[in-house]
Amino acid sequence: MAAALLQDRAVYEQLCKDYLNLKTLACGCCHSPEAIQRCKEALRGEINSARKLGRLNQLEEVLALLETRNALSMIKVGLLGRLQPLVKDDEFGRRLSDFNVSLDRSFTSVRRYYLEDLRHRDRRTLLEKELEQVKLADPEDIPKPETPTNPEKSSSTPQIDSTAYQVCRLGIFDLLAREISRDWNALGRNLQLSAGSLYAIEERHPRDVRARVQEVLEQAEAEHGMGAGFVRLLGEALVSTRRKDLKRKLDKMLS
Repeated sequence: MAAALLQDRAVYEQLCKDYLNLKTLACGCCHSPEAIQRCKEALRGEINSARKLGRLNQLEEVLALLETRNALSMIKVGLLGRLQPLVKDDEFGRRLSDFNVSLDRSFTSVRRYYLEDLRHRDRRTLLEKELEQVKLADPEDIPKPETPTNPEKSSSTPQIDSTAYQVCRLGIFDLLAREISRDWNALGRNLQLSAGSLYAIEERHPRDVRARVQEVLEQAEAEHGMGAGFVRLLGEALVSTRRKDLKRKLDKMLS
């Protein structure tokens, strides 16, 4: 068991390096203004902003923006494939093909490690921001923690750890995919997905609302991590989407 986990982690780390090499190779092959413009045109639908696209002068900047919108990542490299005919580099095509084979073979374990690293990175970023705020604040302005008089009733959201969420995850996704329907776009906005991401999701699933909901949840989960933080955000998003009925069902599943 331990040997298998070590092997999975090694595969994940190698794919991280291969993904970075793919981006570097693509950017190295598209350094002329004409080549960069062709790449920008190929990715225009995902950027979904002519003004923002016009300000991007390097392919590195375009790829970085796509990553912030979760349209591109090491577990979602379809857009690099779209660049392959424009890059016109045999080595890039070969490496991309090998990468996709390795990713497909180990997708479940690679995705797990990717989400874990993403969650830890987000936690570090949040902690750094909180520490910076404490450093800049006047000591008397720092709020004192309050002890709730009745801890059991201090929050309407059940306390949950990552393991409990993962047990319920498929059921939660299935419930929301069935019930959200036309409210999928509002849910996505309340889960803090960008307008560009939502547009891209609709383009990928023009006739399948359930698939849109599924991808909205997966993208939000990838951005916010699996566990209590995402559960709280999801509960708040359901309330903001005026689906308190689903919020109650969510709480019941997690209680």
